[in-house]
Amino acid sequence: MEAISVPKSLLKKRHVQALFDLINTDPDDDIAFDEFYAWWQYMAKTNFYDLEQKMSGISDLHFFFKKYDTDGSGKLERNEFMRMYNELGLHAVPVEQYFKILDANGDNGISLQEIAAIMGYTELAE
Repeated sequence: MEAISVPKSLLKKRHVQALFDLINTDPDDDIAFDEFYAWWQYMAKTNFYDLEQKMSGISDLHFFFKKYDTDGSGKLERNEFMRMYNELGLHAVPVEQYFKILDANGDNGISLQEIAAIMGYTELAE
């Protein structure tokens, strides 16, 4: 069996934390077997070098998500989303329309996984 070589850039703490938060789909701060298994299935289909490019985008997304998730709930509630919407100048689409698009499960909060799916990181967010 051939050894897997992981690019050093994927081992940066910010990349690992972003990936952990993306894989951990519930608020318990632990990665359950089913969450890990879903990620492992994705990894079986992925080239590490493709993942390296995605990790940079995921890390940036994670940084912005944490910046605006001021209560640390793991979701952007309306007030947090409004702040992000205004600071980033996302005024091309009305705020409620953006919120409804991003809140895919309709729980009145936008998770990192929901944003990741919209941004094209669906395979990692499932």
